Amino acid sequence: MKFELLAVQHCWGEGRVSYRDEAGSVRTVPLSWTGRKAPDMFCEQSAGRSVLHIDDISGIRQLLGSLWAQSAGGREGHS
Repeated sequence: MKFELLAVQHCWGEGRVSYRDEAGSVRTVPLSWTGRKAPDMFCEQSAGRSVLHIDDISGIRQLLGSLWAQSAGGREGHS
């Protein structure tokens, strides 16, 4: 079955999809019951104000951590 999508929201601790049934009533179902992808929470919260996504920030953190570990590798025990 196909219905007109009204909204995708995070309610009751899960993603939910709102639609109108054949009688015109608004209904919601869990997002996991549909073929829709869950909204990116970072993008929703930042409302387009950031050019980086959480995966990008996490990757930068891992890169910096490995660089710091490499640069500190020969200096341990020295002040």
